[in-house]
Amino acid sequence: MWEQYKSDLYWASKAVFGVACPVCRGVMTFVQVEPHPNGSGSELHTLKCQACGPTESRTVDPRVAAW
Repeated sequence: MWEQYKSDLYWASKAVFGVACPVCRGVMTFVQVEPHPNGSGSELHTLKCQACGPTESRTVDPRVAAW
């Protein structure tokens, strides 16, 4: 089940963010989703490059991102 969820998150990230690695321009994929530390109801989405490894975090409000 987790693999399917990660796959869904991968395609959602491509649709929402269109994220490419800032170093090698490779594909960034989701590695973690967690609540934002400020308690605002937002989430921190952490992405990692499959090729060279840097990570990047983005703040997402799921109430706005979901249609």
